[in-house]
Amino acid sequence: SASETAFYIDHSMGPSRVQDFVNIHDLCDDVCPTGPELTAFFSSGAGDYMAVDKNSSPPVSYMWWHEKQDCPDVDIDTWPTMDAWMGIFLENSDSNESILE
Repeated sequence: SASETAFYIDHSMGPSRVQDFVNIHDLCDDVCPTGPELTAFFSSGAGDYMAVDKNSSPPVSYMWWHEKQDCPDVDIDTWPTMDAWMGIFLENSDSNESILE
């Protein structure tokens, strides 16, 4: 949609579209350590992801860091983390007021 592309043009940061959900093992540089089967649903835009263990009940959220691939943060507080990442993105983005003129 137009509003979606106006926010993050290349879909690199923010909540992933369902078709862009990715298995964290597919993102590992080398062999990923054994552990939960994580599915990424939110990207920092810099290679880090919020992910969920799709086999846990209730779901457990993780923070997967591309620089610490073997030790994701476990049981993160999803909504405040998502809010913080979005806040960082918005603070560092240029205003698009000129588009509206």
